[in-house]
Amino acid sequence: MLRKRKKKEYWGPIEEKAVIEYLKYPAGHPQADRIFTETLYEPLKKLVENIMFTYNLAIPEIPPEEQIYDCMSVVTQKMRKFNPERGCKSFSYFGTIAKNDLIAKSNKHYKQKIQSIDIENIVGFEMEQELCIDHEFEKDLGSNEFLLKLVASDIKEILNSNISLEPNIYKIGEAVVYLLNNYQYMNIQNKRQFYFIMKEFTGLKTKEITAAMNKINQIFKNTCKENH
Repeated sequence: MLRKRKKKEYWGPIEEKAVIEYLKYPAGHPQADRIFTETLYEPLKKLVENIMFTYNLAIPEIPPEEQIYDCMSVVTQKMRKFNPERGCKSFSYFGTIAKNDLIAKSNKHYKQKIQSIDIENIVGFEMEQELCIDHEFEKDLGSNEFLLKLVASDIKEILNSNISLEPNIYKIGEAVVYLLNNYQYMNIQNKRQFYFIMKEFTGLKTKEITAAMNKINQIFKNTCKENH
């Protein structure tokens, strides 16, 4: 018999046990449907909701409830791939699925957002700051395309494998990954331009961006040491 849940606990032993019970029945079985509806539906909704708002993955143009239900649908479709014998908690497994789904949708939004920033805004910023455009800088970026993609991939893996990152670190990390993967469409010549675009992406202040970048740099260095 499942024990009662603590007041502030939305996913604990009762939900973990319910998942195991749920998986004992084939898809569409009345008992499986009952377990999901009575025990797992609300906690799963809360899980998706917390991830979406904690990591600022909500897309402004779409109602939050619609995004939550859409993500829940993706998670439920993959629930039966969960294997409790591997030692992973369902909370972590489902949370990773939800996070990756929301990231994918958020990345599409990032692409639309960077297109909406418009080159004219960046050029205007350059003129305002009296910045010099150095085309040799762009040539250097092109010659290091593989390295940039590799770094972006490594940072992306770090973000995806750690669900407990602070929201600001996650937001900046996602923005950095996007910029590295789309550098050919950008016009970043120096640090001030970088901060300008990062502010457009994240809405964070300069001090917050710097703190998050320093943390990402440290995590990246530690990860590289562990892998070599």
